[in-house]
This record gives sequence, structure tokens and C-alpha cells, in this order.
Amino acid sequence: PYRFPIGSNTNQPIAGKNAAKARDFRQLDCCYTNCRSVSNKFTELNHYLLENKFKIVFLTETWLSSQIPDFCFNLPNYSIFRKDRCGRGGGVAILVDSTLSCSLVHIDLAYSLCEVIAVDLVTNGQKFRLICCYRPPSLDLLSSRTLVDCLRSLMGPASAQTIVMGDFNFPNIDWTRYI
Repeated sequence: PYRFPIGSNTNQPIAGKNAAKARDFRQLDCCYTNCRSVSNKFTELNHYLLENKFKIVFLTETWLSSQIPDFCFNLPNYSIFRKDRCGRGGGVAILVDSTLSCSLVHIDLAYSLCEVIAVDLVTNGQKFRLICCYRPPSLDLLSSRTLVDCLRSLMGPASAQTIVMGDFNFPNIDWTRYI
């Protein structure tokens, strides 16, 4: 799993009238992990989240289906947003601390086969669009283009910062060159 704070790339002290707001903002710890099936890891996930107190958790390869209800997560302090794959494997989810104000973002039906979920979050007057994505390694070029179009359509409104997390299965890309 990867842990990162939203909204701050520094641990330097912040002074002035925005100091309290910035401190709260920096405490939105997030976590990303590829589960490779979460249904056999619900207890482990629950303990991990209780211990680390993440505010936002991005999950890929959940391998969930509609037969597995949200209450199986046993995470009473989280709102659960998920998109299950029709069939074996895949799937994405975003878990958001229930004290945060968030809402599911509608994804156009044209992108129904894309394994993408998006949530709008507002905290301390800051707006975020959180996107979790899974791209299977075997995805063909046309489907990959559809996925990119889906992500472009979800890039939040100008007033929101957008955070995209996921597993894109592009092992031959030098990500540092494109960042």
C-alpha cells in the first residue's frame, strides 16, 4: 500500500490565518492498494484501517460481485463506493471516512465497461474529485482509448483538484519521464 497526504507536498510549518485549515487539510491521509481479491481479506483490511486511520482508501482488483454486500467490509466508519466487474477479477472501490462529505460521481453509460469509480469530496472548503481506476493488462487499444476518454470526462470541474489512483498495468512506461 502507498500512503500519502492530500493537499500538501511539504511538512513545513504554515503560519497565518490559514494555519489551522492547512493543518486539517494535511491530515487527510490516503492509502492505495491492489487487493487481488478483498473478500478473503476483510478482517485484515479492517484491522489495517483501524490501526492507520486513513481518511480515504483506494482499492483495485477487489474481485467483488453484486452477491457480496457492502456490510461484509465491516467498516462502520467508512462510506463505501465501488464498481464491480461483471465476471471474475477486476473491480475498484473508494472508502471514505464517514465524517467527510462526499458524493458519488455519475459516469456516462458509454463508459460502463471501464473499471472506474469517482467521488467528489469537500473538506475545509477544498473540493476534490477522487478517481480510482483499474486497467487490465490484456486491455486492447480501443478499450484503452475508451478508458482514457472516461478519465478525461471525469477530470473534475475547474474548482476541484483531481486525484487519480489505480493500477494501469503499463509496465514499460517510464512514469518519471511523463510526470
